[in-house]
Amino acid sequence: MGDLTPYWEDGAASTARELAENRNTAEQLSQTETLYALVDPAAYRPEAVSAAWRGVHLFDEHTWGASNSISEPDSPDVKAQWDYKLAFLRSAEQGERTMRGGIVKPFPAGPVRAVDIFNTCSWPRTDLVLLPENVLLAGLRARDGRGVPVPAQRVSSGETALFVRDVPPFGCLRVRFEPGEPFSPISGASVSGTTIRSGTVEATVHPVSGVISRLTSGGNNLVDSTGGAGLNQYIYVAGRDPKNASSDTHVSVRVTDNGPLVAAIAIQSSPPGGRRLTRTVRMTGGVSRLDIIDTLWKSGAREKESVHFGFPFNIPGATTRIDNAFAVIRPDSDQLPGSCRDYFCAQHWADVSNDSTGVLIAVPDAPLIETGTMTDETQNQGGVRSWKERAGRGGRIYSYVMNNYWHTNYKADQEGEAVFRYAVTPHGAFDPAEAERAGIGVSQPLIPAPPGEGLTPGTSLLTVEPSSVIATSLKPASEGKGWILHLYNAGGGETEVRLTWHGAGRETFYESDLTERRGKAAGFPILIPSSGIAILRIE
Repeated sequence: MGDLTPYWEDGAASTARELAENRNTAEQLSQTETLYALVDPAAYRPEAVSAAWRGVHLFDEHTWGASNSISEPDSPDVKAQWDYKLAFLRSAEQGERTMRGGIVKPFPAGPVRAVDIFNTCSWPRTDLVLLPENVLLAGLRARDGRGVPVPAQRVSSGETALFVRDVPPFGCLRVRFEPGEPFSPISGASVSGTTIRSGTVEATVHPVSGVISRLTSGGNNLVDSTGGAGLNQYIYVAGRDPKNASSDTHVSVRVTDNGPLVAAIAIQSSPPGGRRLTRTVRMTGGVSRLDIIDTLWKSGAREKESVHFGFPFNIPGATTRIDNAFAVIRPDSDQLPGSCRDYFCAQHWADVSNDSTGVLIAVPDAPLIETGTMTDETQNQGGVRSWKERAGRGGRIYSYVMNNYWHTNYKADQEGEAVFRYAVTPHGAFDPAEAERAGIGVSQPLIPAPPGEGLTPGTSLLTVEPSSVIATSLKPASEGKGWILHLYNAGGGETEVRLTWHGAGRETFYESDLTERRGKAAGFPILIPSSGIAILRIE
């Protein structure tokens, strides 16, 4: 058994912006379904949700355009086929926005005195929440429904940052605001020079190259800076040969936020292959994670090219693991003969770790991961490229974000703004369940909303135990009354699952499947094998 890693996914990076938009729409749609399950299942519109999911899936279908998209990129037929493809994404986005608007109302124009923070995941969440700039608060002094102070800060984007603790799983927490000085976090974030820190985690931006030259947790530098490399290094390959790679120039570094809750540094530069690059690194007090937001203004080019962001980690004896949707693969070790070893598709995260130390990187926007070295598209004497026989070794990985290497189906060029986000979390020994929670948490953030009816703040609709079992979906049933729950065992062995219903009434759990049928009553505890799934209907 193993993964038969395919070869054609790199074509999706020919339209990197739209690929990221579709990935985010899928995550938002899943969260929207959960919001209906928590707040108002009767208002759920299965036909509208199905139409939105159809758009997501058909945009993700592997071909992006016409057979002559490279040889005749300006052909009206080529352009029409891309427009047809793009329409699936746009319809999915509109469908998700419409459904979200039916359950999350706009904030009022006047001073906002309370906000509900929804957690659509099956575990308690402690994290940063960003309120939109247009939300006018009654004040920045905030407490949650338990009376616990909630640190707040107005950040340079105009948004209001909040730090909330222990938002209940499948539940919400109400935060109230009043005039007065905001509370400061117990452990804050700050910037000194070009070093940003929160708690025991520090990151230093090199003032000349703009890369993250040092990332420490507990004193150990987790960056392999050999040859001037660093984390989040912009790498542009003009042509097919990665030996011709170049990086950005004219780097400037400035502090945009200096705590006490949020600290951030912006790095602006001139990138080859683009007009402008802004890399923002951010830390939040109380969160041991480095958030990265890379905004590239890409120039259109039909000559062969690719764009990568390098993440060389200094983890001796490291093993690389990649989240592959209900499975974790180790390059080479978990692959079948004939598999692609040049790049891998990550659902939410990649991890580089040894027995005691590691770093997880969440990749919500750009799924392609290269290990050891970048892919080499140089053509051999037969006029085709050669493929790696073994995956690259060591702690160096690359986020492979853009290319136009295909000779058919995909776009010949891409121009305009594209955003790539990463979340880098140092940790101890690798824990597959914690990795899954960290990756999903970045893609499915806490959701702020005006207070409304439905779920009682401070409570959960449902709890799932143990924490190694993750609910990947909770939605209203498409037909009849009830809810559909999907479970995934991210732990290392067969696990007994306990479910506790906290909603009104006494509900019964039934075995189900993808058709949402009601099977026999589920026996407890439910046994799920490692990397296994279970689907239940709740009535």
